[in-house]
Amino acid sequence: MPHHDHEIEVWDLAGRHLGTAHLADAATPEQFDELRRTRTVRARRLREETKKAEALRRQRFAPATTPTPAQRLGAVTAAEADQELAAASDSDMAALALPDLIPHAPPPDDWNTPASLRPDIREGKP
Repeated sequence: MPHHDHEIEVWDLAGRHLGTAHLADAATPEQFDELRRTRTVRARRLREETKKAEALRRQRFAPATTPTPAQRLGAVTAAEADQELAAASDSDMAALALPDLIPHAPPPDDWNTPASLRPDIREGKP
């Protein structure tokens, strides 16, 4: 069944039903209840953060009774701006990743690789 993730029906290639497979290491009801509570708390926290971020993103303008250029309200000091920008850059996990920290292993010899990745076998050079 599409919504039954706790079991699946298993068939062989000939179309013969082999039986029902059940999840071998299913979480206990207590674990599942705790997981649901944790997800609810996380969802609530994220909703609150989103609401605060939307309030900060909103631009406000000074009232005007005559035609003048719009004047934005909400002055921010340079230190406050730097602090918020630093916090935002620290939360970007893709920017914090170090992809070259552990070098990749060379590809196996039986792989078809570009010439730039092939070992140089002339003059006994690896």
